[in-house]
Amino acid sequence: MVVTADMVTSSKINDMPGVRSRLLKQLSERHLQEGRVFGRYTVTAWDEFQNVLVRPVEIPDVVWDLRLAFRPSWDLKIGIGLGAIDELPGPKTPINEESSGEAFVRAREAVDHLGDAKEKYPLRTYVCSGDPQFDRNLNLIYMLIDSLLLNLSDRQWETIREYQRAGRMEDAARRLKVETSTVSRNLQRGFYWQMERARKEIRELLETHLHPKMQDT
Repeated sequence: MVVTADMVTSSKINDMPGVRSRLLKQLSERHLQEGRVFGRYTVTAWDEFQNVLVRPVEIPDVVWDLRLAFRPSWDLKIGIGLGAIDELPGPKTPINEESSGEAFVRAREAVDHLGDAKEKYPLRTYVCSGDPQFDRNLNLIYMLIDSLLLNLSDRQWETIREYQRAGRMEDAARRLKVETSTVSRNLQRGFYWQMERARKEIRELLETHLHPKMQDT
């Protein structure tokens, strides 16, 4: 499974390469430690980066982590390609130097679909697996999640991030220097609980409908 992310409006960020490198280093270290990816996130173009996921069930959590890390400064278009990979990268090897295969091709197709001007609503996440019915189901869920995400305020993003770090509303409130009721209200207005439920449903969909062999490829 390949994830390709394109940073939207990257030219408007001061010191974009430096900030991007810092965020990708942090994500690489954490996701490698958690066993979610095979290698480090690799910049493949000025505003684009990639990685290879260990299992399909990692998709919803990795996508969510990427969004939390880059928002509110950057919006991301994230394409995921499921399929064969010719050779897996080493932990310290840039994936675009050694790896290729249909998963990379499908991830590119997914990113290209996100730029389709024919869509009547903005899309930020798309999956290509080679199974049209499965893709329709999964992309419908992501379409709804993306519609919620695009309406979040900077303060709601900050509250969600601190709540995920802290794990408790009281601790998040202390970090943000606000009342616990404010944290609760921002989570509700930021559709956090709906998105958490959707992520769970995506994991179950991936576990149930993908061929068992694909879970470890």
